[in-house]
Amino acid sequence: MAAVPPHYCNISTLEDEGVFGNLTLHQKLSVSIPTERDGTLSSCQMFAKPQYEYLSGSNSSKEASFVKCQSGWMYDNSTFKSTLVTQVAS
Repeated sequence: MAAVPPHYCNISTLEDEGVFGNLTLHQKLSVSIPTERDGTLSSCQMFAKPQYEYLSGSNSSKEASFVKCQSGWMYDNSTFKSTLVTQVAS
């Protein structure tokens, strides 16, 4: 059996474009990746455009649009150093 570690969309292309400025990783993820009901980051979707209003804690009433991951995924390696999924996806 292969384990699938927690993962979320790779947002490095947004960093390369200079979209984030001096945001922390936590802030970058907050404005780029929606969360699931349990509070974890979505593993399959990202916001179509960064949602900077989330930084102030105000989730505006407008509906954000989502897209599938554009540049692959980032994997949490804190539980598993390497898995079949992370090796194939790399």
